[in-house]
Amino acid sequence: MSLSAVQRLMVGLGVMGMLQISSWAIAAGNVADFSQKDPSVEELTDALTPCSQRPKCCPPGLNCRGLNKTPEPVGVSLDQITFEFNSDKISPDARNILSKVGKALTPPKLSDVDFLIEGHTDASGSLQYNMKLSKRRAESVKRYLVEQFEIDPNRLKTEGKGPNDLLDKNNPTSGRNRRVVFAPEE
Repeated sequence: MSLSAVQRLMVGLGVMGMLQISSWAIAAGNVADFSQKDPSVEELTDALTPCSQRPKCCPPGLNCRGLNKTPEPVGVSLDQITFEFNSDKISPDARNILSKVGKALTPPKLSDVDFLIEGHTDASGSLQYNMKLSKRRAESVKRYLVEQFEIDPNRLKTEGKGPNDLLDKNNPTSGRNRRVVFAPEE
């Protein structure tokens, strides 16, 4: 293979890798875990700011050694966004944290950033059912943010993860696994 062919291959792979950073970051669990916490709007805004907008942030999957950058979480995981049993209806208790998320997504700093909303379930029930339920829950969160905070629905994409990527792998039925993850799409 000629040098130029190798260079073209490397550039192509680099571009493909950069396009997958957000999805990879979530899959790898590279999120700030705000589970069982009460983060402020400012903390959520900081955690939801894309790595490309943070001066010392090293995007996941890249080696930034020697560049004075450190790996940082991309996105947030929240188990406070709860739903009625077997339902995609947001519980009244979840509205407090969702209001903070809505406020975090609306300032000028994040107004042009798109986000992926992942719904997660625990391992109770069938995989097929949990995949559908987690997608419906992510859609419910999106609908709430669009209606309450007038966020452009095109900025919010949703995905159901079901029981895949458990937060508490040692306890697959733990409530900590029933959560919503938000991540900026770089």
